[in-house]
Amino acid sequence: MTATDCRIHLFPNPKTKYSECDRVEDFLSKRSLSYETTAGAEGSKPVTHIGDTVIEGWDEAKLAAALKSLGYPADGTLRT
Repeated sequence: MTATDCRIHLFPNPKTKYSECDRVEDFLSKRSLSYETTAGAEGSKPVTHIGDTVIEGWDEAKLAAALKSLGYPADGTLRT
């Protein structure tokens, strides 16, 4: 993922504001996926690469579809 505004929210509260990058990272983490974040152009939306799919910004439906097309489970549970 390429992004500029990622933050770590250790103690989120009702006033916590999440960036698009924060939302993408949360989505990937909740599915037990490892990822790498690299610096992007200042002020740009995050760009996520999943296989051959490129997703710009926070789009849960597109992220889920890209993972599903590669056989990843929706709930993050690893199957053997």
